[in-house]
Amino acid sequence: MKKALDKVAVLAISEKLNSVMKMKVADLQEIDYLITELPSNSPELSAY
Repeated sequence: MKKALDKVAVLAISEKLNSVMKMKVADLQEIDYLITELPSNSPELSAY
């Protein structure tokens, strides 16, 4: 499904950032947009 898309967006609450799950959605380099409740200048988002 990702191959058919022009852009990939991921919706995640901040509690789930930097966590590992058994199901992989995409590699970080494949994600174009990260949507979260954090402000864009939040230090927690610096790795992204």
